[in-house]
Amino acid sequence: MKAKCVCIVFFCCCCIWIHAQKTYSLEDCFALAKKNNYTIKQSMNATALAKLDKRAAQYSLTPAVSINSDHIFSSGKSIDPVTNTYLDDNFSGGSISADAIVGIFNGLQKMHSIQQASYQLKSSEQGNKRTVLTILSGIVESYAKVLYDAEKVALIRSNNELTKNELAITKEKIEVGKLSKSEYYTINARLMNETADIVDAQNDSSNALLELEGLLGLTWQDSLNIIPFKEENAKAILTREIVVTELMNRVIRFHPALLEDEYAVKASEQSLQAVKGSRWPTISLEGSLLSNYNASYTDANNNKIAVQEQLKNNFGSYVGILLEVPLFQQMKTNTLIKKEKINLDNANLELQQTGINLRNSVQQMVNDFYAAKKRYEVQFEALQQGMHSYEVYEEKHKLGMANALELISIKDYLNELQSKYLDAKYSLFISAKLIDLLMMYSQ
Repeated sequence: MKAKCVCIVFFCCCCIWIHAQKTYSLEDCFALAKKNNYTIKQSMNATALAKLDKRAAQYSLTPAVSINSDHIFSSGKSIDPVTNTYLDDNFSGGSISADAIVGIFNGLQKMHSIQQASYQLKSSEQGNKRTVLTILSGIVESYAKVLYDAEKVALIRSNNELTKNELAITKEKIEVGKLSKSEYYTINARLMNETADIVDAQNDSSNALLELEGLLGLTWQDSLNIIPFKEENAKAILTREIVVTELMNRVIRFHPALLEDEYAVKASEQSLQAVKGSRWPTISLEGSLLSNYNASYTDANNNKIAVQEQLKNNFGSYVGILLEVPLFQQMKTNTLIKKEKINLDNANLELQQTGINLRNSVQQMVNDFYAAKKRYEVQFEALQQGMHSYEVYEEKHKLGMANALELISIKDYLNELQSKYLDAKYSLFISAKLIDLLMMYSQ
């Protein structure tokens, strides 16, 4: 009775565990990757740093205020900072000050730096979108590989079962003297070969699943079950049409890689203007509140004067305007300007190259999509014909009108057709999903 209860509890736990396992669609995998993928997280951190850089550039417009304090000890000949007279004795004293400086004009360097940081932030945001698009595109291919390998394992298992049945029929015919043992050996060798193929296919399937889990940021403790790609899904894709000019215009205007480079060019332009601004004079407003004290200071009656009273008596302030006119800076400014011009030229070249690459990539994706559609239709029809042919030879083999070698030959041909059909189906899946992603991230 106790053993029976244990079995019931174990069965219930298994049922709960199986029920709790979630089956992930491709969109679920996208959501997981956006949350867990390490490359995406690093890209988001880069954007966070760009936000901080922009904020720091904006804060550079505010006054710089500091409070300073010092206390010094000296012996021998020195100058009393309180009375500004010579001393030839030990001294202990210090000063307290509050200083502020406000930039009034600096050749608009700070304004250009703020604009530069703003464009760099926008470029980083688009770079983050580009990174997400790249990772999700990789997930599409990895997801398709997992589905492909799973179907391949199932296909080889199914073929293996058919081979087992043929082997059983052959064995019966040998026992009644209708066939020789040579056919048994031929089919049995085929069975062993398919069994080895199952092992290889299962290993490929496990590795593909590991690759997908890595892209999703999952650990070895997580289990991943994904939704199969059914025939009706493939046939639904066949009805889709892509307007190349519309897609091309959309990509050229809104693709994150292109926008990233466009903002990088604008940031480089602002950087050049900021460096040019360093040729202009700078004007700053400065102010200070200060006081000092002598720890040994005494009055006329030789009574020590309290530090607080000295600070009050010695309090002073000043306000001034600082003008700096750059005359000669060892050609540093000219060198920086030349460097920034080269950087700007490189940014423009990168933008142009990205545009060319995108146009070629979009055209290739559209070509691949239509080629995948045509290939799927052809391979689907070829598979139907191959299945009919195999059924005919299988029936002939049962009636003794075809030998095992002929059956294996036609079966190998059917296996090849099935494999090509799987390739065509998942090529269609990948090409359609990649275009969907491209449209999703080009808006």
